[in-house]
Amino acid sequence: MTQRRWGHIAVLLACHGVAASVYFVAFLVVPGVIAGMLMVIAIIGALITGDAGGPLFFPMVFIFGIMYLIHIVIEGLAFFLICAVLQFLRCRVRIPWWPPVVLAFLIAFVIPALFNWDNILYSLFICAGFCTYWISLSGSEAIVTWIRRRFKGGERPSPAG
Repeated sequence: MTQRRWGHIAVLLACHGVAASVYFVAFLVVPGVIAGMLMVIAIIGALITGDAGGPLFFPMVFIFGIMYLIHIVIEGLAFFLICAVLQFLRCRVRIPWWPPVVLAFLIAFVIPALFNWDNILYSLFICAGFCTYWISLSGSEAIVTWIRRRFKGGERPSPAG
């Protein structure tokens, strides 16, 4: 492989790293901090009232947290694969960043309607995760492209694009 191709691969992986970081901060770190604060409040409440909410309250919160962690990691890997395919298509066919976002929201509303799911919030949660990953990936790619063109004298975009 040529030096240029390795540089392109490194840039794509760096952009995916930025997108994954934003995704994991938004869907793991922030909920983890909130859950930690709620657990401290629950422990203080249990110490004050003398009632911890039953013998399985704290173990079930821990098990729920582990299940949430596994779900977010699997979802993040799926988003990586979906976005890698979308990036490959964007290299072949010139499409803007917004059609995958619109398509994700359409899918989030159509799939539950087709299968008579009562809970649309779950599909909106997945849609929000995808949109977070995709928009941060597209934004980091745009920043890298701007930096390349601005500081390295790269190719100028065509007037039609």
